[in-house]
Amino acid sequence: MIDSTRSLRKNVPKWVKIQLRTGQILSMTLYLLQQIHASEKDYELASSLLGVGVDYAHISNAQYTRVLFLLSRCMLLLIDKKLIEVSQLLSQAGHLVETWPGSQYQKEYLKVFYLILQVSIHTATTPMSLALLVKELAEVHWSIVIPNNYSIPICHD
Repeated sequence: MIDSTRSLRKNVPKWVKIQLRTGQILSMTLYLLQQIHASEKDYELASSLLGVGVDYAHISNAQYTRVLFLLSRCMLLLIDKKLIEVSQLLSQAGHLVETWPGSQYQKEYLKVFYLILQVSIHTATTPMSLALLVKELAEVHWSIVIPNNYSIPICHD
């Protein structure tokens, strides 16, 4: 029984790729499959499934889903302490977020996810460069939380 389960888990990415060619797989299925593997601490396979999701979303021209898959993969690789891969993928994600053609709200939501991952990787590698990232994250956060026509009261001592 254990051998058949291992075989099943190792062959899932192959089956997913076959399904991609026939157009029968949904993004949610990939997220669920990767969640199962991540909960079992099989981060390599979970990351592989998220990579398939990135490719599928790109082929399907679902750009928001593509960036979400990419950022989710970065998060998983960060958990797995694969910092070099995280840096490379975050660079790609950063470019996609900065050149986002969709709505401003979508861009800001993606940017928050991106900046949180940036802060996390910088905490793990170079804690001294955090100040600018935290400041940018705070600015994006406030632009989402506070409407444009609302002024923030300033308290003076």
